[in-house]
Amino acid sequence: LAVLPNASGAGYYRWTLQPAQWKKLLSNLNAMSQQDLISIASTLLAEVKAGRVSPSDFLQATTNFVALADKKSKVLPIEGLEFISEYLVNEDEKSKMSGFVKSLYHPTLEELGLEANTPMDKENPDQTAKLRLRLLRLFALNLNDNELRETLSERGQNYIGYGSDNKIHSDAINGDLASLAMGIALQQNGAEYFKQLKTQLDATSDGTIRQRILSAISMVRDEKLAEQALSMVSSLDTRLNEKGLIIFGQMQEPLARQRTYQWVKNKYALLSLVLPENYLAYVPRIGQPFCDQATYQDLKNFFEPKMAELVGGKRNLADALEHIETCAALKNSIKTVEIPILSYQG
Repeated sequence: LAVLPNASGAGYYRWTLQPAQWKKLLSNLNAMSQQDLISIASTLLAEVKAGRVSPSDFLQATTNFVALADKKSKVLPIEGLEFISEYLVNEDEKSKMSGFVKSLYHPTLEELGLEANTPMDKENPDQTAKLRLRLLRLFALNLNDNELRETLSERGQNYIGYGSDNKIHSDAINGDLASLAMGIALQQNGAEYFKQLKTQLDATSDGTIRQRILSAISMVRDEKLAEQALSMVSSLDTRLNEKGLIIFGQMQEPLARQRTYQWVKNKYALLSLVLPENYLAYVPRIGQPFCDQATYQDLKNFFEPKMAELVGGKRNLADALEHIETCAALKNSIKTVEIPILSYQG
C-alpha cells in the first residue's frame, strides 16, 4: 500500500516518509494526478536538501518520473537534477552525471524540437512552450550540448540580423526562445555580437524586445563583456525594472557568480542611489546561489547593517543566509553520489 500525504497538493506544505514508504509511492507514480506528482517531486527535493533522502535515491527516483507518459511530468525532477549536478557531485562524477541527465531527457527534447508545430503544441501550446524552453536551457546552458548551442547561436544571430541588415527578425525563432538563442549567440560570438545587441537595445523602446535582449546579455560569460553588462545597471538608459535582469542573470552563471557578487559589493553605494529602497532590500538575495560557509559569513557581515532600516531587507537576507547554510552543510556531508548508468548516444 502506497501512502500519499497531501493528496492533490491541496495543502501548502511538504511532508516526509520513511524509505520503504517512499519506495512504494515512487513505484506507483502512474496512478497519480499531475498535482500529486508536483507535490511528490517538490517534497522529494526538499527531503534531499534536508538530508533525509540521499542524492543517489533522488537520481533513481528520477527514472520513475521520466518513465511516465506525460511529458510535463517527466521534467518535474529537473530542478533537483540541477541542484545535485552543481552542488553535490564531485569533479570526478560530473561527466557521468551529465551523461545520466542527457540519457533521461534527450529523447523528449528530440521529439519537441525547436519549432512549435508538434501535436503537443496544438493541444496545449503554453505548457509545451514552457517544457521546450526548460529542456533547451538544460541542454544548452547546463550540459553545454555543442550541437544544440550551434543551432541556437545561428538562430540568435538571425534574430538580430547579425552580420547582415542589423534588424530584428521575429520569424527567426519563437519569441519565448529568443532570449536563450541570443544568449547562446553572445557566448559563442563575443564582443561584436555584444556590440550589436547593445545597439539594438538602444534603438528600441519596445519593452518585450528590450527584456529579451537584456536577458540574453545577462547570460554573458566573458569577463570583460560581463563588466560592460554590469555597468548598464547604473546607466540612465536602463529602465528601473530592467536592472535586476542583468545582476540576477549573471548570478545564475556559475563562472560569473563570484565576480558579480564582488561587483555588487563594490558598487553598493552607487546602487543605493539608482535603486529605490524596495529594490535595494532585495539585493541580498544575490547570495542564494552560493553554497559555502565563507560566503555565508561575508554576506552576513556586509549586508546586515545595510538591511537594518530597509523594509523586507532583513527577511531577504535571512532567506539567503538560510539557503547558503543548509546547502553548505549538506554539501559537506556528501562524499560521493551513486549515479545510475543509462545508455546515451550523442
